[in-house]
Amino acid sequence: MKNLLKKAVLRVLKFLAKVKLNRMKARIIGISGSVGKTTCKDAIADVLAAKYRVLKNEKSYNSEFGLLLTILHQESGFSSVGQWINTLLRGFVRAFFVRDRYDFLVLEMGVDKPGDMDALLSIVRPDIGIVGPIAPVHLDKHQQQPLPHSSQP
Repeated sequence: MKNLLKKAVLRVLKFLAKVKLNRMKARIIGISGSVGKTTCKDAIADVLAAKYRVLKNEKSYNSEFGLLLTILHQESGFSSVGQWINTLLRGFVRAFFVRDRYDFLVLEMGVDKPGDMDALLSIVRPDIGIVGPIAPVHLDKHQQQPLPHSSQP
């Protein structure tokens, strides 16, 4: 039941976020990679904010839910059904009735497993994509493979 509720909330948030994105008309910058995403996102947003109106993910809201909540200017309902109902209602109002004006949306996009990027790209299609270093930093020890070393003369 809990998984079904989570999928339903995700589906409604995705619909509302897409409505909001269409109304917002901001250029989207997506940032991914294994390390440095948050620093890169913050630096780009700070530079752009000197001249433009910028929205970025707070903290490391870089998951599927995080992107949706960022776009809708909402907080997580965590494990409270009541809080999620409030989040959905406020998200509905924000999507259809609040006119946010942003020039850029700078989004950190976290990818931990196969399919994660596809899920994120079903929400947003960045106009500009930045991929930082890729390394097996978030794997548990049993999954990590040593990186090959090149021998130099």
